[in-house]
Amino acid sequence: MQEAPDDAERMNGAAPGPEADGDGDRRQQAAAQPPYRNCSQYRERADLQDMHGYTLRHTLRGHGSGGDVPVTSVRFDRSGTRLASAGSDGTACIWDAETGALLHRLKGHAAGISEVAWSPDGSYVATASDDTTLRVWDAATGACLRILQAHTHYAFCCAFSAGSNLLVSGGFDEVLIVWDLRHGRPIKLIPGHSDPVSGVAFGGQAGLEEIIASCSFDGLTRVWHAGTGRCQASLTDKANPALASVRFTPNGKLLLTSTLDSRLLLWDPTSRKVKKTYGGHLNQHSCLQPTLVAHSPNTKRYYVACGSEDHHVYLWHLQTKEIAGILRGRANADAAGDGHCSTVLSVDATVETGIQLIASGGHAGDGTVKIWAREAVGEEDAMEGPTAMET
Repeated sequence: MQEAPDDAERMNGAAPGPEADGDGDRRQQAAAQPPYRNCSQYRERADLQDMHGYTLRHTLRGHGSGGDVPVTSVRFDRSGTRLASAGSDGTACIWDAETGALLHRLKGHAAGISEVAWSPDGSYVATASDDTTLRVWDAATGACLRILQAHTHYAFCCAFSAGSNLLVSGGFDEVLIVWDLRHGRPIKLIPGHSDPVSGVAFGGQAGLEEIIASCSFDGLTRVWHAGTGRCQASLTDKANPALASVRFTPNGKLLLTSTLDSRLLLWDPTSRKVKKTYGGHLNQHSCLQPTLVAHSPNTKRYYVACGSEDHHVYLWHLQTKEIAGILRGRANADAAGDGHCSTVLSVDATVETGIQLIASGGHAGDGTVKIWAREAVGEEDAMEGPTAMET
């Protein structure tokens, strides 16, 4: 990658958002502004157990002060040793996942960041911002290597290809853009949705067989051939809610989407059918980023994890769809406990470390990054029941 252009060449302001229609329609309201409105609604959830084996390892404060800045995205690198977080203050942070030390603070965006992504090789971090640009950073030094400009509205989501040479982004301009990172230029623009693109992900085999998944406030999840830009599948639920995020399962065969009607949908893009639906959490206003959690990787036991507007992190058995437990939140900052005290916007988990870690990011009123740790507990893993990844 080449160096970023001089300051004079950089974006100096954020694109204004369109006005909401004011008719109460959730999709129109969602499309009108980035997901920083805090509509949290605490529920005690005494009917649910705490997720077994997890303890809070770190509470990290790197965005804003006093909990006033939403942490919009958290992502571990593939090794699980570093965590990246992004905030609506326009900064991103890289943390040591074991010690909680701040390694780098990434500054340069002129507006909030909605998503942060790691390259698979761990060399780069990408950020998508409301200033309409994406930036690519050197993860080892924190230096900005690229400023990518082509979106005409908020750049909302991003993901690296398996080879770390391509980046896909989606924005409020309803366009997907595939970027050649070596030359820092867009190589494909895909006008694939009729509302803002809220999530993107790379999947499939690296190279000619690579595919891209996207989701949107228009209620559609679509799968694209990365090389040709041709749509291979369109997935839509009967309820057709606005969609908040999409990601591939670890085996690359299924897609997990989050909806703004408090559900998570596990799709088979080949059959174009929903295989599993997960519910019980609260998600009606904010774009939440869920993940897959692997307990005892040797037996491939998986859980689905997602934040919630009721301040908790929920974990479901992948196969049975039952809620296995929660990482319990609090009603407010003065309440007892050490969990989040606002909407939990983003959740991620490690996949290649001996100790299972879950990271979570809180909305305004909380504004923290939390890292939860679970030691391997041997026989207790077997008691959790079979929830192997589907093939």
